Amino acid sequence: VLADVLDRSARAILVADAAGTVIHANRPARELLERGDVLKAERGRLAAAHERLAQRLEQLIADAAATTAGDGIAPGGSLRIPQAQVGADLVVTVSPISAA
Repeated sequence: VLADVLDRSARAILVADAAGTVIHANRPARELLERGDVLKAERGRLAAAHERLAQRLEQLIADAAATTAGDGIAPGGSLRIPQAQVGADLVVTVSPISAA
């Protein structure tokens, strides 16, 4: 049901688990990952194409996962990733969610 809602969005939406493994990606998100110039999925794990940004994204995911598990208080965060080809930055928002 949630996947159907996400799939209707024109914006790229990804759902990842605590390890950063992509669980669901709507069509715009899959296209973004396939391009691989901004975001990519390495062995199924979400990563930014630039190393410095990849480390920041990994930390945001880890913090959100800790909050979801009750081991942290990070509310999530955003990461701005330059997209030279498009001329506008991509803003990635990471937020803790619970399956319950």
